[in-house]
Amino acid sequence: MSRLKIRHLAACMLTTAMGFAVPAVATPPTPLPPPPAIQDFAAGEACDFALRLESSGAKYHIKDFVAKDGNVRLIVAGKGSLQTLTNMDLDGGATITLKAYGFSDGITFPTEGTVMDTIHGHVLVINIPREPSAEPSTTYFVGKLVLTTDTSTGFSTVQSFDGKSTDICAALE
Repeated sequence: MSRLKIRHLAACMLTTAMGFAVPAVATPPTPLPPPPAIQDFAAGEACDFALRLESSGAKYHIKDFVAKDGNVRLIVAGKGSLQTLTNMDLDGGATITLKAYGFSDGITFPTEGTVMDTIHGHVLVINIPREPSAEPSTTYFVGKLVLTTDTSTGFSTVQSFDGKSTDICAALE
């Protein structure tokens, strides 16, 4: 797989895992645009209720390199967004605000069709169900999180986690 294709694929996986858009960029560390200011999720996508995510203040960059083993690796690092999450189904809308903290994400490609993210710091993961029987989830992780993503479905699976997590959907009910 070419480096450009790998970068595009990794950018798509980051969008799934972190909720922000990452375009293909050049080899030197390059600033990336901030995530959309407002993202609305219908009931059943991010939580059982309609959820609004408002973001501001993100500043991060991406760098790719070829490791000693010859495999392409990516690093995304910087400061995340100040994020406010709102339960849109409640009158007055219960809200949670997550402060902007730093993070780093080491991205590798362990097997064909798989992307592995090793994230250190603070990250909000929205897992939209791919099957009717699956439950939506929105979780705020602080610590070390390892996710694998199937590139054919875009679905991410937590492989390991060491730290503190918060179920955002439960906190906003």
